[in-house]
Amino acid sequence: MRIKDGFVMRKVAGKYVVVATGEASRSFHGMIKLNDTGRHI
Repeated sequence: MRIKDGFVMRKVAGKYVVVATGEASRSFHGMIKLNDTGRHI
């Protein structure tokens, strides 16, 4: 999975999440939790 510009992947409490940064955070107000397959792709 390619992460779009304006989003970053981080490890939080042992889980991987994608969060919006900068301008993307104005329109997207959440986090995307990734499973192991999503993290590797």
